[in-house]
Amino acid sequence: MSLVERMAVAPSLSWLSEMNKLFEGTKINVPTDYTEQVVSVKEILRNDVTGLVNTILDFAINCSTVDYYVESKNINLGELLNKWMYSINDSLRGKIPVGIKALAKEYFRERWKSGSLIVMRTIWEKVGDYILPTKMWFVDGEYLDVKDEGETRRLGEEKYSVIVGNKSDNKRINLPAKKDERIFVQKPFSSWGELKPTPFVIQRGIYKNAKMLELLEGKGENLLSKAIEYLMMIKKGTEKMALTENPDFIYSADDLEKVKTDLSDFLAKGKSGVGGVPVYATNFDTEVEHLIPEYKRILEKELYAPIEKRILGGLGFIDVVEGVSFSRKESILNPKPFVQEVHNGIEDFKTLFRDIIDTIVEVNKSSHKKYFTEDMYIEVHNSPVTAFFDKEVRLLLRSMYDRGVLSKRTFTEVVGEVDFDIEVERRKKETSDNLDEVMEPPVIQNNGEDINSIPVSEENDNENENKKGPESKNFQSASEEKLEQYNFELAVVVRKKDGWHVLSKDGKNLGGPYKTKKEALKRLKQVEYYKHKGNSDLENIKKIMELEILDGKKKLLGKILGETLDKLNEEK
Repeated sequence: MSLVERMAVAPSLSWLSEMNKLFEGTKINVPTDYTEQVVSVKEILRNDVTGLVNTILDFAINCSTVDYYVESKNINLGELLNKWMYSINDSLRGKIPVGIKALAKEYFRERWKSGSLIVMRTIWEKVGDYILPTKMWFVDGEYLDVKDEGETRRLGEEKYSVIVGNKSDNKRINLPAKKDERIFVQKPFSSWGELKPTPFVIQRGIYKNAKMLELLEGKGENLLSKAIEYLMMIKKGTEKMALTENPDFIYSADDLEKVKTDLSDFLAKGKSGVGGVPVYATNFDTEVEHLIPEYKRILEKELYAPIEKRILGGLGFIDVVEGVSFSRKESILNPKPFVQEVHNGIEDFKTLFRDIIDTIVEVNKSSHKKYFTEDMYIEVHNSPVTAFFDKEVRLLLRSMYDRGVLSKRTFTEVVGEVDFDIEVERRKKETSDNLDEVMEPPVIQNNGEDINSIPVSEENDNENENKKGPESKNFQSASEEKLEQYNFELAVVVRKKDGWHVLSKDGKNLGGPYKTKKEALKRLKQVEYYKHKGNSDLENIKKIMELEILDGKKKLLGKILGETLDKLNEEK
């Protein structure tokens, strides 16, 4: 009987037999046929034992499903194309999701979680006065076939077909299948001349490592399913007694069997609960051991960690080892390849849609020369991937907005992550409902012209407001003399070391220094009053003031002359 057979027969050694099976050679075969590759990828993702692949790929798909829109110099054409993009597959409403975002999600699923051979089928119909693709969908790589039957390989002459019914029937439909159908092909991970690309999951080594992890976990589960076997071992005699070779000091097989039987009977009697306290008497040369197989080695993380690192590397998270000291090193995951792949996917999807829009121009330019011309600017854009923006990036964007280099739409959609058009309509409604006055912000944020709403305080506040907010890092010591500042529509009230000043927007001094804020605000009221009255009124006021001064001078001169005449009369 061989060692393996003895291990299988002896119950006490069955765990060792399972350990032996664990290290039996099991080869992982990666399919070479394209259809089998797609089927294998779907199978391993259907039950993802790694817990990583599906999670990360789904995150990439959700990140890439951003807002897409068309920009054109012709505003009407831009509105037409944007309306069309968000009504794709509208005739199938209720059966599948409608619009370009739903179509983009299917694109990225086919790109990363299926065959990575993008074949889009489009049905073209007349919509109003234009011919547009109204139905668009992607062919499942599992049922896709590509052939080039020419004597010489020529780019663009490949024949695409869809397998229908059972695969064994070998029934195919050539694409495009109808007169009003067009197909668009993209191979993001292979060269142009390659007929059938390798799926993303297999090409990046994710498939093989996932199968290795699946195999390792399967064998571990098999071992644990046999657990946990227990063995009680009794040793009789000592080494010195055995070396004497004296039969009187060596236990025979019958003696050992009797000891085993006595102990078994004792244990059975103790479990039955008969009698008092269980007592077992034996010689001094008896040793009892409890043997439990050590299964933890099959569960140690060192077995799984290298495989998981390779899977993460295939997904775009590169393990970078950084030397901290001579005795210790730390490693970090660099996600830049993953982030770049997400951006590449978005750009490839936009490229696919540019091809479709160019085809729309080609089909419609003869009947709509005003809208569709060869030199017409039409570009597909997308909103940023906000999932990759952290706090520092958002603060930087706010700083850019404060400097006037970022639009309100971008700032609202990227930093606030809300729809700009909805916010515009809400602000219009709030303005018409006079909510700006009802929900007036606190004084520290008040940039309006209601001066009376600002409390007048004589207390000194030495904390500089310029040191707060996103521009705190850009604060310069040159502005330290401005201890406190309030912004209004036409001027600024500033507290400096010498007192309160009223300054214009360009820094010109309009009054001050004043001892109190109240005096400065009073001067500000005068400035804003005259400014709101208009330039013509302001000129009139100046003339009136000049006349008043002149009249005052005349009165003063008349008084002096009158007093002089009175004195002369008295002297006479």
